Amino acid sequence: MAKKSFEIPVDANGNMIGWESPYAKVHRPISIWVDVLTYQGYERGRSAVNFKWVSTYTNRRYYMFLTDMDEVLKTTEMAGGEIRGQFTYVKRGKNFGIKKVDDLPAMPYLGSLGEK
Repeated sequence: MAKKSFEIPVDANGNMIGWESPYAKVHRPISIWVDVLTYQGYERGRSAVNFKWVSTYTNRRYYMFLTDMDEVLKTTEMAGGEIRGQFTYVKRGKNFGIKKVDDLPAMPYLGSLGEK
């Protein structure tokens, strides 16, 4: 059975909203993009722990679930709180996050596939 497609709620500045929210201004389609993300800390919600990341290219905020952060810590080289690679969106229950999908060497920003 194929997974349902979904869109990611974002605010007016393009920052990810980590849950289904009536305050979402835009819904971005699922995409894969190349980025360098800087760790900004974590938040505890009612049903999840989310790790906050900010893009060094776009200054947009993203959230990562605990299980995806665990995978990053086990498999990714971090330098100065930054990770580089390809990322995509995931949905768990009513919450949204990102996950790292591939390792890439340091390279210039290539833009987000599917974003304007």
